[in-house]
Amino acid sequence: MMLRPISSVLGLVAALAAGSVFADCGGCGGCGDCGAVVSSCGGCGAAAGCGGCGDCGVAYETRKVMVPEYVTETQVVKVTEMQQKTEQRTIKVVRNVPRQETRTRTVTKCVPHEVKKTETYTVMVPSKKTVEYKVRVPVTTYVDQVYTVRVPQMQTKEVQYTVRVPEYKDVEVTYNVCVPYTEEVQGTRTVCRRVPVTTHRTVTRDLGSYQCQTVEVPAASCGSCAAPRRGLLRRHRACGGCAASACSSCGGCSSCGTAVAGCGSCGGCAPATRTVTRRVWVPNIVTEQVPCTTYKLERVEVPYTYTVTKYRTEQKTKTVRQCSYRTETRTRQVQVCNYVEEQRTRKVAQCSYNEETRTREVCEMVPEERTREYTVVEYEQVQEEQEYTVTVCDQVEEEKTIDVTVCVPVEVEKEVQVRRCVMVEKEVTVPVGSGCGAAACGGACGGKARVGLFRGLRARHCGGCSSCGGCGC
Repeated sequence: MMLRPISSVLGLVAALAAGSVFADCGGCGGCGDCGAVVSSCGGCGAAAGCGGCGDCGVAYETRKVMVPEYVTETQVVKVTEMQQKTEQRTIKVVRNVPRQETRTRTVTKCVPHEVKKTETYTVMVPSKKTVEYKVRVPVTTYVDQVYTVRVPQMQTKEVQYTVRVPEYKDVEVTYNVCVPYTEEVQGTRTVCRRVPVTTHRTVTRDLGSYQCQTVEVPAASCGSCAAPRRGLLRRHRACGGCAASACSSCGGCSSCGTAVAGCGSCGGCAPATRTVTRRVWVPNIVTEQVPCTTYKLERVEVPYTYTVTKYRTEQKTKTVRQCSYRTETRTRQVQVCNYVEEQRTRKVAQCSYNEETRTREVCEMVPEERTREYTVVEYEQVQEEQEYTVTVCDQVEEEKTIDVTVCVPVEVEKEVQVRRCVMVEKEVTVPVGSGCGAAACGGACGGKARVGLFRGLRARHCGGCSSCGGCGC
């Protein structure tokens, strides 16, 4: 997608260059419309060795240019991830330890005992009594009653009614439909890129080295035979020049520096100091700036093309069946019911009431006082001490080990896809001359220096230059 604009630009540049060459052909020493050499250059076109102008045309050559192209490559980056890890921790917990404990409490008890009591009460005693009362006695008699009834009579009658008769016909109807189509739309989106940033940091290093130094150190004093040396000094002799083996027998040197008797010619004592060569570290502190490359994320707006679906409205015609109704009057026979009134007679029961006096016995309740003795149970409250057992929990602290899951940050390497711009070599065709008869002449005749892709080319004026007999431009 990025190469299309570049190809368009290269085509436009080639067209402009071709137009420039044709414009130069019509100038000094160029060709006319008929193909002849133009002589406005002062005899340039007819120089010896140039030949005729020939057919005017543009000469092209293929050149290699560098074109940017995006490639996707895989890079390894370090990211921090959280990983779960199980650890053991010791915590203090409180545990309840039950134990039995005896306690004393005061309780109140109710002690029952019987008590006799006398009570006077009233009761209702029934007694019989004769009373008079009146009643209404019904008496039924039958009488004649005249009533009217409606007797139905059925008759046939002709009536008219209206109906709607459907009629169908084909009608063309215009309707709208939505037709989908796709369209490419240009848009931009934000892309994150990793851009390298180079910074410098100050680093201090010790560039020192070991060097050999010669120093004087105190020597061992005389007066006694020195013990045999070990290590680097095992080949040194004892004080006074005597051998280590002789010291053990002759006694070594005296305090004055002379040999002890029996040692022979021992010689004088060794000097008070001796020269020793040793390696010493000599520091050389150097501070320098070290380049450090880091990457930062940069948001870039990148154009892209995406396809969207749109709809356009189109009109279409279809044939449908349309139903219409017409009114029609019809005749039919119906049954009609008519009612006729008639007088009829019937027996009806009639009720009347007569009063009578009657007697009856009734029961009445009469109050009467009576006396009775009864025994009741009464309770007396008594307090006493009572022992009971309760369970008491003592809290005891204990250490307990539990497993705890924690998140630990860990750096891991991951592969990511990164887009990178690289320069790719590509061949393009560019115009290099007008193609006239003297195109082999030098390019310094009135031509202007090219820049960019055509900086090595000069405008070739048709008709030749100094190599073709000289140009008068």
